[in-house]
Amino acid sequence: MLPEFLGPWSEYDKEFFLQGLRGPTFKAALQMLYQSTGDKYIVETGCQRLHNDFGAGESTRIFGKFITDFGGRLTTIDINPANMDVAKEVTINYKDRIEYITEDSLVALKTINGPISLLYLDSMDCNLDRENSLPQEHQLKELKICMDKLDKKSIVLLDDNNAPFGGKTAKTNEYLYCNGFYLITSGFQALWTRR
Repeated sequence: MLPEFLGPWSEYDKEFFLQGLRGPTFKAALQMLYQSTGDKYIVETGCQRLHNDFGAGESTRIFGKFITDFGGRLTTIDINPANMDVAKEVTINYKDRIEYITEDSLVALKTINGPISLLYLDSMDCNLDRENSLPQEHQLKELKICMDKLDKKSIVLLDDNNAPFGGKTAKTNEYLYCNGFYLITSGFQALWTRR
């Protein structure tokens, strides 16, 4: 019998995964993480910035609940203090397992000690009406900083994958593909692993 977390009617389905465009990829990533062995360490860039923000995925709250229920820790990074205040409010019940860093992700990620089990890159919004070279370069720089902090089982989840003009993932997807990662699924988010 599958553990309850993998079951189709879990609390996670009802509370998170059936909401919004990102639910299926969040579910896939967390099921993979749930089945992994060892420490479960999640690092996200770009925290949850609105209450009940299913349009953007509720990432910080989902990750906070996961590590509280199944073990692990979360580091969330955002350059905007107002965004981080919201993230702290929505994760008040999980705060003992979360490190909140208000800093440029390109600076903060250098201070992170790996291995990172799940890396979620969602900082710097992409544009829907013009090219996205700046967000694409930023996300690729984030990944490169983290490469030596990822191990053979690490999961990488990229947001805004299928937005116009390549979203913010075009360069990061290419880099992952050329560096031994496998694409699990691609939709609004791209889910990669080395497995």
